[in-house]
Amino acid sequence: MPFADSLSSRSPQIPCSRRQALFGAGAFLGLAACGQPHLDAGEGILRVIGPWDLGGFDPTKSGAMFSRLQIAETLIESDNAGTPLPGLATGWTTSPDGLVWTFRLRPAVLFHDGSTLNAAHTAWALRRAMEPPATLSLAPVADITSQGDDMVIIRLTKPFAPLLHLLSHTSTQIWAPAAFGPNGDVRNVIASGPYRLTRFEPPLRMDTAFFAGHRGGPRSVKGSAYMTVSRMETRTLIAEGRQADLIYSIDAPSARHILADSRNQIIAAQMPRTLILKVNSGNPKLADLRVRRAISLAIDRQGIASGILLDPSLAAGQLFPPMLQGWHDPDLPPLGRNVEQAGDLLSQAGWLREGDGIRRRDDQSLHITLKTYSDRAELPVLAAALQEQLRLVGIAVEVQINNSSDIPLSHRDKTVELALVARNYANFVDPTISVIQDFGRGGGDFGATGWVNRPVEQAIDDLLTHGDPDGRRRRGIAQVLQAELPVIPISWYMERVALSDRVAGGVSFDPYERTLRIADVRLAGGRS
Repeated sequence: MPFADSLSSRSPQIPCSRRQALFGAGAFLGLAACGQPHLDAGEGILRVIGPWDLGGFDPTKSGAMFSRLQIAETLIESDNAGTPLPGLATGWTTSPDGLVWTFRLRPAVLFHDGSTLNAAHTAWALRRAMEPPATLSLAPVADITSQGDDMVIIRLTKPFAPLLHLLSHTSTQIWAPAAFGPNGDVRNVIASGPYRLTRFEPPLRMDTAFFAGHRGGPRSVKGSAYMTVSRMETRTLIAEGRQADLIYSIDAPSARHILADSRNQIIAAQMPRTLILKVNSGNPKLADLRVRRAISLAIDRQGIASGILLDPSLAAGQLFPPMLQGWHDPDLPPLGRNVEQAGDLLSQAGWLREGDGIRRRDDQSLHITLKTYSDRAELPVLAAALQEQLRLVGIAVEVQINNSSDIPLSHRDKTVELALVARNYANFVDPTISVIQDFGRGGGDFGATGWVNRPVEQAIDDLLTHGDPDGRRRRGIAQVLQAELPVIPISWYMERVALSDRVAGGVSFDPYERTLRIADVRLAGGRS
């Protein structure tokens, strides 16, 4: 459930620098020059600001925003606990051997062009969604067929426990036949959600209108106007000026700044995202487990959570946050700070301090490059804090701030040493898929690099085939990750959204970030 941010509206202001303020103001003045000084909403139109870029039309590549604004739907939905729920499919059955899944489609579902959902097109759309690197390609699918007008049958080559969760991923949205050209290329966005697309100007602007043919009935929100604003300073200015109704991804210092005006409101909820240090365990400097443990012991998680993130509860004592039940282990001893023990471990690994305080082994100094990116405002600040904390134990860190795309590239060519990233463990409703991507064979772009653990690989294989009814496999994986530190947890993540006074009763959060739930928002009669 969402809850009001505990920061008082009387908290002292944290002023923006003049440069930041001018940049933010300039960004909106640039929009004014284009005839759009702000999102001018009509009656019932919800104005939404977020950091998410708009990609192309194809749902297998950029379907997230079509899901967030409730334009498109999938066969399977989920509740806050991750339990699969009916979506475009009203129910499903599985054969005793787990190889045949049969889905019954919801009757009389209308697409935005007035055409109806049917099994043959749904099977075709799912087959299209299997093309690598699309998410459904992770499943061992033999074929997808239809039976009659309302049955879709998925046959597997071997059991795959998280199939339902793959079918709730945004890349498996079902769009109308008229959305596609004769070669299967996307020509238009025609889906079945409560809102239809009325304007699409990637990468920044997207508008929707209520679709009267949706089964959900009338809504308070008659449509939405979305704009991408990547810079935190600009989003803060928009919130202060009440130029939008929902402004997402507000960091803690900006939240305090916004709440300095008692008319403003911030709603916050912890999300299943962890800020981690990605470690190249294949690098000669980092291959020794004692070095990885020393790095972990040098990190002041409580200081970072309290002093930078302004919320001590976000200190990550383990990789998976408490909301990820089954993966978070409350009995796992938390990671903590011990600078003396960190120094001892480095010495045992042969890294000894020299006169300048930096450790050396043979003729090599312990200099490490840490990559991060500025897409999330807190990451460069955290990188500077980590640089100083590691210096105190004799590790010299060079911080490089690049694009987020640099992290996957340096993972693949094995040049990464350390990388500070924000990892979302709910890209899929079942975190098992993210764990496979990060810690399975070969590691992952935002997971392990150069780390091999055969028992974990086997446990992942068993999870996929048999599931984990008693939680034993998931706990075992979490314990190994805590002990061997192929990635090092720093902090958990709090999502904050600023609300205008047009929004009555707040908003609710989807912990899996599939939808902004705008259909559930209730708008007050007045304008801000």
